[in-house]
Amino acid sequence: MSHPQRFASEANRVARIALTLFVATVAAHATEKRPSKTMDVIDYLVDWKSLKGQTVTVTGCWLERADTNFVFCSAGTQGDFAIDSKTLARDDLRRALRNCIDFSERDECRADATGTVSTNVFGDDPEFTNAALNWELKP
Repeated sequence: MSHPQRFASEANRVARIALTLFVATVAAHATEKRPSKTMDVIDYLVDWKSLKGQTVTVTGCWLERADTNFVFCSAGTQGDFAIDSKTLARDDLRRALRNCIDFSERDECRADATGTVSTNVFGDDPEFTNAALNWELKP
């Protein structure tokens, strides 16, 4: 094999290795979950439209009006947003249904909510799907 042929063969081998590493790196980053943003309820209510599709943790929720459709994360008179009961973690839904069915701001209904930001069926109000709750008072 001549020197130019050996050089071409070695360059080809290096290129294949580099391509393999590139593909593996891209695949690893594609499967990584985007890091969750954390914000309080008021910031979320103001900025939710720019967060659609992202995983977000909202701190300081007063959970209320829990039913089999939604649990609401409330900021009091400043507003609230819906958490989809159908995709909420089952144990969290059970606890909300037992304790947070009205408008009372009880300590046992205080939690941070982590979920995927989406909109209601009309596209005009924020909604969390695939959510889980981090309860302030542990059972």
